[in-house]
Amino acid sequence: MAGIYVHLPFCPYLCPYCDFAKWPYRRSQARRYVDALLAEIAAAPALQGGTVFLGGGTPNALPTEDLLAVLRAVRTRFSVPLGAEISVEVNPDAGSFDGFAAYVAQGVTRFSIGVQSFDEDELRALGRRHSAADVAACVAAARSAGARSIGIDLIFAVPGQTVESWRRSLEQAMALGVDHLSCYGLTVEQGTPYAAWQAREPSAFLEA
Repeated sequence: MAGIYVHLPFCPYLCPYCDFAKWPYRRSQARRYVDALLAEIAAAPALQGGTVFLGGGTPNALPTEDLLAVLRAVRTRFSVPLGAEISVEVNPDAGSFDGFAAYVAQGVTRFSIGVQSFDEDELRALGRRHSAADVAACVAAARSAGARSIGIDLIFAVPGQTVESWRRSLEQAMALGVDHLSCYGLTVEQGTPYAAWQAREPSAFLEA
């Protein structure tokens, strides 16, 4: 059985450390992308799908009906069995969880939440707009929606981060009772605003 990855490259805002393929969310552009994606899925070989991962970008930046259309198309074209692991990456920005119950109803089993840090200063350094309270609300929304598994991503070696602030982020993540915790060392990629920052102020960056 095949593992299926679907890239949804739109974000409500662009983070300065990220070098993934992504664009600021614009409704008309995103709608054209979804239409093209649905056509591509329909034309793809009808493989047997075993797992599905929706990444980005920020999949929950899309209107719920667009993300559900993609999920339905993938499940139908690739005969994804009931109960298969279907993961979706989400950002915990306030007001972005309204579609979670609909995602689960369409087969999503796992939410991967891009938290990165619980420290307000580190979040600002990363260009993120959510708060620790938003993360708790996002986890609660995923749990209430019936998610089978909830994971959190964190980044270490963030400019301004200390051992103590990193420990606090780990403790806050674990206190939320999530099923999975992924920790990544910050990588400064060429062409990002972070690369320009590092060139100006190399002492701001730690070895990951």
